[in-house]
Amino acid sequence: MTMPNALLQTMNTILERFGRATIDLATFRDHCDVPLSILFRNVGMSESEVAAVDRDDGAIFHDTYEPLADKADLRVGARTMLELGVKKRPRPSS
Repeated sequence: MTMPNALLQTMNTILERFGRATIDLATFRDHCDVPLSILFRNVGMSESEVAAVDRDDGAIFHDTYEPLADKADLRVGARTMLELGVKKRPRPSS
């Protein structure tokens, strides 16, 4: 699984939870925006539905997304870039 697919699967789980039709990857890409509340509105969710998703620091979203993201593959070279960033990060002075 890739990160965009994990996000799409999360989005579709949330849409289904509110009785809405799921979306495909093309629709997701066409409407994707941040913060994610904009994405939810872009695919037709009501303000009360968006508020429900945002409640408890987005628990509905994170409870679905995090297990999927943990299994997602990184793009080629991403792990190396992350490791380099950690190595080059300035050390806090004591």
